[in-house]
Amino acid sequence: MHSASKPLKFRPKGGRCPVRWPHTIPGAISLSRELSLPGPWARYMAPTCTSRSQRTDRADGHGGTAPIYIYIVEIRPKNEKAMNSTKDKSAMRQTAKACRAEAALQLGEDGIKSFLETFAKNWGDIFGADSVVAGYWPMSGEMDVRPALVLLDRVGCLTALPEVVEKNRPLRFRAWVPGEDLIEGAHGTAHPLVSAPPMRPDVVLVPLLSFDRKGYRLGWGGGYYDRTLEALRKSGNVVAVGAAYGAQEVDEVPHDEFDQTLNWIITEKEAIKIK
Repeated sequence: MHSASKPLKFRPKGGRCPVRWPHTIPGAISLSRELSLPGPWARYMAPTCTSRSQRTDRADGHGGTAPIYIYIVEIRPKNEKAMNSTKDKSAMRQTAKACRAEAALQLGEDGIKSFLETFAKNWGDIFGADSVVAGYWPMSGEMDVRPALVLLDRVGCLTALPEVVEKNRPLRFRAWVPGEDLIEGAHGTAHPLVSAPPMRPDVVLVPLLSFDRKGYRLGWGGGYYDRTLEALRKSGNVVAVGAAYGAQEVDEVPHDEFDQTLNWIITEKEAIKIK
């Protein structure tokens, strides 16, 4: 574990971001200056996943056997939903985590590029060029939004990353420019140096385990983003944008009155506006 005062060198050799783009990109997108995406990029359909429980027996240590149940995660054709809806969030998280990991593995860098292309095509409908946009440092197969932060930085948007302040509290956001050092935070996160100024984001890119078309998301269960979005919405306008693979879509995410909905969901295939 790195100490809170020692910067972590996250910049990869040869570039500022694990997914690197040419320095000169011919323009098809115009905000504060011309910019577009390299291309053409091949289109990839994300796998969809379903799960089923399977019973097997093992020795119980007393001369007999006892049933145990394991989850089997299967890749299904793309026209089926990612997972069957369930009211048990805990069980759903394990299936969702496996589904997301499989999508990230199968799509690889092409999935990230396709996400970035979808993001760039739709951002004019989501926020303006002078917005403060908060991303996140991806972990455990989360959609990698760092290339999107690089793109936003190039067109003049202010970018930020979240910081876990303490348990059961909203996240705090600090200014961060792609390429700057980070320090290790709680739960395996990485956040800007404590000297970076706090920021109030206009747009928050939100990681997730699964989502539905009503705007509900399944997270890790800590409630950090729900508390954060609630606090931001009480203090003014904020747009919450879920970042995901298409395979993470489910029919319905179990939710209650404390769950905050997303305004948009962007995947490698489409941008979904929540009505």
